[in-house]
Amino acid sequence: MLRTEVGAEEIIAQEPDLVLTKSSNYDSVVALLEPFGIPVFVMDLETPQAWKSEIVELGRLLDDAETPRRIIEAFEIREQAVDTVIASLDESQRPGVLMMQAAASDGVTAFSVSPKDWIQTSITLRAGGKPEWMDANLAANSWRKVSFEQIAAWNPANIFLISYKSPASAFLQAIDASPQWQQLAATRTGSIGSTPADVMNYFQSDSRWILALQWLAAELHPTLFPDFDMEVEIRSFYTDFYGIQSEEILGPLVDAYRSSVIR
Repeated sequence: MLRTEVGAEEIIAQEPDLVLTKSSNYDSVVALLEPFGIPVFVMDLETPQAWKSEIVELGRLLDDAETPRRIIEAFEIREQAVDTVIASLDESQRPGVLMMQAAASDGVTAFSVSPKDWIQTSITLRAGGKPEWMDANLAANSWRKVSFEQIAAWNPANIFLISYKSPASAFLQAIDASPQWQQLAATRTGSIGSTPADVMNYFQSDSRWILALQWLAAELHPTLFPDFDMEVEIRSFYTDFYGIQSEEILGPLVDAYRSSVIR
């Protein structure tokens, strides 16, 4: 099983030369490691630009300028393929989008929206959507829960559910069985679904954010991206960014993507 959390004691026991972590882990990691003199490189990674600038800084730290250059070039080729097309849209051609995290605790499902400067919001904008939650001032620096009443007031044309800890299918099944949810525009037109994932969900501050951008742009504007093939993009992403060429690895990643997307 893939572990996603590790304690400071376990890190110290490894006697690392350098620890890479996110700024959100300051209290749980950085503050605990500082007294031991362990070098820590703290990254934000909440915007595409932060990804690029922090990769450059990491390259300087590791005395490697070539790898950041190659990675940034790979990001920008994919970004430009989206940006060039989306630039032709006017505001009236941007469909309303509600991107929500779905999570269950003690049998209760909660839906949350991201802050306006987080990567989930910027991806939605850049992909040619109109983030319905962006101007609501609901979330300042963390995910903010929203009620069904608020969701109904937005009544977006498209709803996408992000589930980080479990498949989104259970949430979508519950929505499909709810007469209340069936009154929304997105459910009436079948424009509600899950966001893609393989070993991790693409809609987060992870290198896969570029796949999220490409996927959402093609999902919202299929006629503008007639030749887009997500499975081809996934394979080339892992080859270009991680040097993975083995079908034994790429095949299961594509299979995981297929099973994650429900519309």
